[in-house]
Amino acid sequence: MSGSSMDGLDICYCNLQFTDNKVQYKILKSQTNPFPNDIITKLQRILQMSVLEFSLFDRQFGAWIGEQVNTFITSNSIKDLDYVASHGHTVLHQTDKKLTV
Repeated sequence: MSGSSMDGLDICYCNLQFTDNKVQYKILKSQTNPFPNDIITKLQRILQMSVLEFSLFDRQFGAWIGEQVNTFITSNSIKDLDYVASHGHTVLHQTDKKLTV
């Protein structure tokens, strides 16, 4: 998870159980990886980027996230993994307008 606070990438390994239409979860491992300065700089100006700049950064940012997740999995010796999910990065959050991008 990452968002408009730009403090870093939150990674969580958890166990999910679905019982009687309810979700139960247990966090097994978690950490926050700080963003490198070049990524922070680009995130701060993302709304001013051209479509090309945004597309190139999207690929760079996705690759960085993938590297961080792979390192987390390896360093925590995680073997039993069903899937990896990300909701993306929040670049604009205006609750008064009910707007999040």
